[in-house]
Amino acid sequence: MLVQDTGLQARVKALQKGDHVSVVVGGQDNQRLLQSLTVRTVSVGRGERVLALMISAAVVFAAALILTLLHPFKLIVGEDGRYSNSKFQMALWWEPPLPRTCQRSGSGFFISEETSLAV
Repeated sequence: MLVQDTGLQARVKALQKGDHVSVVVGGQDNQRLLQSLTVRTVSVGRGERVLALMISAAVVFAAALILTLLHPFKLIVGEDGRYSNSKFQMALWWEPPLPRTCQRSGSGFFISEETSLAV
């Protein structure tokens, strides 16, 4: 396929694996010529994102229940029977991300506006 337009050449070079594109191809004498290129975007609604996060959290919690024989707090309790900061942090790291982000301020943490997820 030939690309003669320099603007299209730059857009083709900028494509990445997984991009969905729509193209218009024309040509003469057995040569295919790229005439236009449009990158398609997919929008994901708020409800779909929340549902995906809830399902992933449920799957992680179910796995924790199964692996700890119905005692998920074993994941954050240390050898001495007290809650362990490091085990709690590890358990949080394996949880799915929340739709809001926590950011550190001078005196503590605050919840920022909802972030958009990359598609």
